[in-house]
Amino acid sequence: IFGLNLVALSTVVCYVVVDIVTLIALRSRLGGIGLRRVIAGSVRGAAVGAAGAALGWVILWALTTFVGPLDGSIMRSLLYVVAGGVPAVAVTFGLALALRMDEVEFIRGVLLKIRR
Repeated sequence: IFGLNLVALSTVVCYVVVDIVTLIALRSRLGGIGLRRVIAGSVRGAAVGAAGAALGWVILWALTTFVGPLDGSIMRSLLYVVAGGVPAVAVTFGLALALRMDEVEFIRGVLLKIRR
């Protein structure tokens, strides 16, 4: 683990240490900060995000297997991004809506304003 990998690893370790120290400092000054709720929301968000990402991966795999590889064509790459990205976002947002996640209300409000 040398070179740029070491830089990435050391950056992750630094951020984790800073996050832990910050949480300890906040908790000692503010008391309970609802960390369980934050963690639960993060886990739910990661789960719906993983479902959307899995769908996007399956679509990209199918496209590169049956249509053609990503061989440097900008137009094909853009089409693949749209073909895999739109359904992935739809699944992620749809699951979040179905699970009535609190974080969805912000996005729903923005979409309703755009729709007007």
